[in-house]
Amino acid sequence: MSEETTPDVVNVFCVVGASPAVVTETIFALCVEHPDEDTSPVCVERLVIVTTAFGKARLESTLQTQLEQMAQDYPAAAERIPTSPAQYRIVVPQGSDEAPLEDVRNAMESAIMGDAIAREIDALTAEGEPRLIASLAGGRKTMGFYVGATMSLRARPGDRLTHVLVSDGAERCPEFFYPTPEPRELGEGRTFIADASAIRVELHELPFARLATVHKNAPSLSYQEMVRRAEEGVQGPKELKVDFEEGEITYGGQLLSVGGGVNHAMYMHLIWLHARGLTPISTEAWVDPRVVIHESTPYVLELQDIYGRIDGGDGEAFFLKNAKALTDLKTLDNSRGSVRTAVGGIRRRLRAQLSKRFSESDMEWLIPPSGKGRGYTLNIPAERIIIVGAEELADVS
Repeated sequence: MSEETTPDVVNVFCVVGASPAVVTETIFALCVEHPDEDTSPVCVERLVIVTTAFGKARLESTLQTQLEQMAQDYPAAAERIPTSPAQYRIVVPQGSDEAPLEDVRNAMESAIMGDAIAREIDALTAEGEPRLIASLAGGRKTMGFYVGATMSLRARPGDRLTHVLVSDGAERCPEFFYPTPEPRELGEGRTFIADASAIRVELHELPFARLATVHKNAPSLSYQEMVRRAEEGVQGPKELKVDFEEGEITYGGQLLSVGGGVNHAMYMHLIWLHARGLTPISTEAWVDPRVVIHESTPYVLELQDIYGRIDGGDGEAFFLKNAKALTDLKTLDNSRGSVRTAVGGIRRRLRAQLSKRFSESDMEWLIPPSGKGRGYTLNIPAERIIIVGAEELADVS
C-alpha cells in the first residue's frame, strides 16, 4: 500500500468460544499489509466481540496484551490495529437466570446467543456506520451460523462476511495469536510445535445473499423476528382490504390508520382507484378535496362520498364549507401542493406503522411513491385488493 493511500475504515464483529486467537488472527489478516496478497489493509475503528462468560475471561487476560504486541511487531500497521480498550467491546448475553451466559448448551441458550448476535450486527449495520466485516470463525457452530444468517438479513452493500484459517500447528498451540515478524518457537514445555513466523493466516471472504432490503426498517429485533419478517417479505403482498361500510383499511388482517378525516378518505380512495386500474392518477384528475367542488374533477365526487360514509356526515357539505374557508386553494397550482402535502402525511403515517409490524417489502407495496411528475399510485398488485361496501358509493369510472 502506498503512503498516499488512505486505508478503508471498518468495524469488525467476532464471536469467541474458548480461544481468543480467532480475534487476533482476524485483526492481523485485516490490518497488516501482506505484500504477496492482492488486498489492502483496513483501519479498524471499532471491534465488537460476542462471547460467553468463560470466553470473556480468556479475552480479558490476553486480548489487550496481544493487540499491543502486534502493533509493536508491525509498526507500519499500528494505527490500523484497535489497541485502545475504548475501541473494542466484549458482549456476554445474560442467561434465563439473568447471570452471564456460561456456554451455549441447549436450545434456550442458543436462542439467547442468537438474539445477542442479531442485536450487535443490527447496530453495526445502522445507517452511518462504517462498513462491517463480520467473522464467523470462533465460538460454537451455532454462533457461527447466527453470524452468517444475521448478515444475510442485515448486511448492506459493502459489508463482508469472513472466515479465518491458519496453517498446521497453530491450532494445537494456545500460545499462537498471529504470525510474528521474526522466528518464535511455540510449544508446550520442551516440545517444539511450530514457528510463529512461519504460520500462515488466511482470511476467506464468504459470499452470501443480502436480504436487508426485505426488512431493514425496524431496529432491535430478535433473530426469530428478523427471520419471520424476511420470510413474509419474500412471500409477496398480503391481502389489502378496504371496508367502506366500517370505514376500515386492513393489511394482512391488521388495521392501518393514516390519520382521520380527509387523509383516511384519500388513502381509501387511492386504493379503490388502484383496484379499478385507474392509477397512476394525476393531481389534475384527483384535485384536492378542499378545492371548490364545481372546479374539481368527477373523482372528487367519489372522494366526498367516501368521506361522508366514513365520517357519518354530509361529505358534500364538508367540502363546500372547507372550500369557502380556504379560498387560497382555489387554483390548480395550490391544489397540487395540497395533494402533495396530504399524500406526504399518508406516507409518514404508514411508514411509522409498517416499520413496527411488517417488512420493507410490505412498505413498498403500501406506501404511495412520490407522485411528482408521475401521478399517484400503489405498487401492490390490484388482485391483492379486496373492496367491501363500494356498491352505494359514487362511481365515475
